[in-house]
Amino acid sequence: MRKKFLIIGLIIILLMIGFFAYQWRQTKEQFKKPIKQKQSEELKDFEKEVTDETADWKVYRNEYFGFEIKYPPIALFHAEGNAINIEIDEESLWPPQKEMSEGWDWERHRELMWTASFGIEIIDNPLKLSAKKWAEEWIDKLDEESIQQLKKDCEKEKGKGAFEKGECPSVSFADYIHKREEIVINKIPAYKISVFEFDHHKANVFLAKDKFIYKITFDDKENPNDPNAEIHYKINTQILKSFKFIE
Repeated sequence: MRKKFLIIGLIIILLMIGFFAYQWRQTKEQFKKPIKQKQSEELKDFEKEVTDETADWKVYRNEYFGFEIKYPPIALFHAEGNAINIEIDEESLWPPQKEMSEGWDWERHRELMWTASFGIEIIDNPLKLSAKKWAEEWIDKLDEESIQQLKKDCEKEKGKGAFEKGECPSVSFADYIHKREEIVINKIPAYKISVFEFDHHKANVFLAKDKFIYKITFDDKENPNDPNAEIHYKINTQILKSFKFIE
């Protein structure tokens, strides 16, 4: 009899364990679903936030040259022939985003405001070279021109200033190139060159399609002359990322 009670008790215990295990599984699944759904909703909200950042921007579409670009409403836009220039209205960014050195005359600076500009130049490319190949030939051409000019200056100014020893400086355009890199813009292969210009760097981005080269220029990230350099760079890179070819 005792053995019979032990067997019945064991069966009851096993049934209870099975019941609680089943309940635990069900509860676990219930918790999983809201978490996944919540994560998915948060991700969608994040993507929406990133996408909507340029939602109210204006769109410029050029059917002849086959491209489209977005720019902020605060920008001054000018297009003529094969050249486009987008300038940021400084007044809309006032006050400056960073502190300048003590004694900086802000009122004077407002008269001499540094304008952040984004330029596009469309150049004929009859040989249909890639962006990288065209950029390299562009560098070689400018390099040769700068060397020839230095030679002329050297002959003309021998014995004076930088030429006082009668030797020509070896500096050339290529010496001012800070960085070269292959990048991608909206799945379009592009080539970027950062060139030093006196006290800051200028970004030169090249894209190629069919018989045209699209040369895009804007100030690179650091610029000691511009108190709004960081926000200007962000806006310019957003404009760049909006560039796309149209059929």
